[in-house]
Amino acid sequence: MVVGSKQRINSLVGDLTLSLNDISLRKVKSTKCLGVTIDEFLTWDEHIDNVIKKLAIGVSLLRRNRKVLKKCDLMNVYRAIVEPYFDYCCIIWDGISDYLALKLQKLQNRAARIVTGADYSRRSSDILNELGWEKLVNEDKNAKQ
Repeated sequence: MVVGSKQRINSLVGDLTLSLNDISLRKVKSTKCLGVTIDEFLTWDEHIDNVIKKLAIGVSLLRRNRKVLKKCDLMNVYRAIVEPYFDYCCIIWDGISDYLALKLQKLQNRAARIVTGADYSRRSSDILNELGWEKLVNEDKNAKQ
């Protein structure tokens, strides 16, 4: 994988062929390393899309079981199945776009509503405070939206 800006990669003339010990290497646009998808432009778009898919599965598990589990049990399911996807290597992709950050925040808000049983008339920030969860998107990013 060649890493660089879109302009720099597009400016490369012809196909770039690399080999190692006379074995031609196949060029890829992204690769997964220790669970983090890295693309050639370091945009984190593909990684966040993968995280969102996994989070959506965990949130739907919470939703399906909300009527049979107590709030403390729902919290344990959240902490075990959903929260690790928010936390794993998050320092690396901290500078993601506002659009992707908002998509992640909406999933956290949805999980919080499921755990508390709150409806949409309550502010999500109040629900997160009640649970003691930190927002994924700070107020400065929300102001830009």
